[in-house]
Amino acid sequence: MNRLFTPFTAGDLQLSNRMVMAPLTRGRTGPDRIPNDLMIEYYRQRATAGLIISEATIISEQAAGWINTPGLYNEEQVRGWKRVTDAVHAAGGKIIVQLWHMGRSSHVPELDNNFAAGRMDRVGDPFPSLHLLLVVETRGIDPTGRLLGDDCGFAND
Repeated sequence: MNRLFTPFTAGDLQLSNRMVMAPLTRGRTGPDRIPNDLMIEYYRQRATAGLIISEATIISEQAAGWINTPGLYNEEQVRGWKRVTDAVHAAGGKIIVQLWHMGRSSHVPELDNNFAAGRMDRVGDPFPSLHLLLVVETRGIDPTGRLLGDDCGFAND
């Protein structure tokens, strides 16, 4: 029998086979960044992989750098991802989340407040100017003080 189709243990994860679906940036959530029915069906259809790594999922509003990427920084997004993980689990699959922050390349139009991590003006900088955050200015920004992914059903055992 081909080893590709045999069970495998990756850390604490017991996988049904050795196939891992690589993350793909899909950009299908809409501006609210809430996982939707299209995403549920997409991931459910791929549940036979030993492990699915989700598309890049931003961790805060300031992490945005791509239009319509899913988020994981508010309760509505958690509920959306829970629907996705429930569908994958019901189909016998396992899924983990790829957390994402665009950092210096955050895209200004995707940021409501024009803040991005570590951005400064430089000569020849191809990115638009953003305001570099001072520590005192970060008080109103939610950096996801807890890992919301724990509430979504992503594989962790």
